[in-house]
Amino acid sequence: MSTPAIKRPRLSVAMIVRDAQQCLEQTIQSVADIAEEVVVVDTGSVDKTVECAAAAGATVLERKWDDSFSTARNFCLKNTTGDWILWLDAGETIDVDTATALRTFVDSQADPAKAYMLFVELAPESEIVSGERVGRVRLIPRRDDLEFKGRVSERLNDSLERANIVVEALALQIQRPASDHAPDVKRAKANRDVKLAKIELAEGSGRPIVMVAAGAALANLGRMDEAAKYFRRAIEESERGSTEMLEAYYGLLTAQDGDPSKRETQIAICIEALDVYPLDAQLLCGMGSYMLAQNRLDLAARSYQLAVDHSQIDPATWHLSAIAEVATICLSLTLQLQAKEDEAQAVLEQSLERHADSVTVRRQLLELHIKRGQLKEAMATFDGLPCETPNREALRSAVRGAILAANKNWLAAAPYLNTAYSAGCRDPLCLRWLSITYLSTDQLDLATPVLQEWHRLEPFNAEVATYLEAAARQKAAGTQAPESAAVVGDKTDQSALDANRHLRVDSPQPPAAPDTLAPLGVPRSETVDPPQAPV
Repeated sequence: MSTPAIKRPRLSVAMIVRDAQQCLEQTIQSVADIAEEVVVVDTGSVDKTVECAAAAGATVLERKWDDSFSTARNFCLKNTTGDWILWLDAGETIDVDTATALRTFVDSQADPAKAYMLFVELAPESEIVSGERVGRVRLIPRRDDLEFKGRVSERLNDSLERANIVVEALALQIQRPASDHAPDVKRAKANRDVKLAKIELAEGSGRPIVMVAAGAALANLGRMDEAAKYFRRAIEESERGSTEMLEAYYGLLTAQDGDPSKRETQIAICIEALDVYPLDAQLLCGMGSYMLAQNRLDLAARSYQLAVDHSQIDPATWHLSAIAEVATICLSLTLQLQAKEDEAQAVLEQSLERHADSVTVRRQLLELHIKRGQLKEAMATFDGLPCETPNREALRSAVRGAILAANKNWLAAAPYLNTAYSAGCRDPLCLRWLSITYLSTDQLDLATPVLQEWHRLEPFNAEVATYLEAAARQKAAGTQAPESAAVVGDKTDQSALDANRHLRVDSPQPPAAPDTLAPLGVPRSETVDPPQAPV
């Protein structure tokens, strides 16, 4: 007798949407090959969302919006028929490899006694900041006793606990759309969340998590004093050591940002938070940045070192995708500011031994080799860059030129850098050292357009802004560019350039400053239609 075929579990994709015609189709297409059904609940679109969903093959249901994400989500849940439910948001996508891995997991490993956390990833707003991620329960077994709770930051926690369902994390990613960064999207979501949070708090439910949602929304609207009050109340009412308390601390720190007079307040808050979460990588990086701002390099280095050595993160909080890399680079740069270049280099090399595919750390090590004039080491590090690096061979020429420029051999450096530039290399490394070479040889007219290109590429770079301002003043005065230690790369003042680069690229400041890698972001509420975008 032949063995009966094993019936594979049915996978339903569930979505609640509104006015999502621009991004809904790509979401449905990303799961079309792995799902038996896609159920879309429209909550009152005035565009062609319903037509787009139907055309893409989804089952479309309409339900009036009643100021509650949980009721809309529960309605969607009751209208799915699969054995497993994958929750997605309009605009979210999963790539082909992730889709295949997810389908294989559901078919062969998924345990009905468990729910699964996937990582929601938000790409960086620009190339000089880090992306962020958060773990969310997105794959659940279909059961009648599971339901969401809450008007905002809707959650399954209570029903999962009652059903004795354990949450387990999967190393699978869901990608958020770039539109999350749009100011009008942020503003609309924030206004909505403030309204929902105030309603829910007035009803006396969901206290700490809803206070965090209110604080996050108010911060996104720029109402920092109000936001801070909600975050502080959330801390006071949260269970000690909980995710809600940690998110509230992140938010409270962010609410003080942008005002230098509140630096001491931030330090006090960070110390208070570290008493509860002593090894949290983002808090440690935050403390490092606050100490760095006060020129306490020893304490900054100690904070970053702890983050490198332990690097603990609560996956259920929004955090930098590359927090370990951020801590490593911040530690290296702080050591360089202390003239401990051997230690700084060792930190980067040790990190690359553990994470050989880290382009960010490799690029930082490459810059340090250039600064130290280490040609052999620089080229070996360069060879480890991905093959798809833009204008790779031209960049190789730029690296050779940069090393010569770092040694103040301007005449020898210029041909390498010019060759790279003429070949189309617009990497910041090439633009930086070419402009420094021009400035150091009194070629202001040639330096200015290169500086302008560099500035367009990295608009928040403090170093290039300083050079542009100086060049403009010199041009207006009709004088030649002065030979400054910072411009010619003198070892004594090179730390000034590195400090600028540290603040530009690696300082763990909150996302209110877009020129930083920002581990202390305002928490996002779990309003996944789509979730609140970052500040």
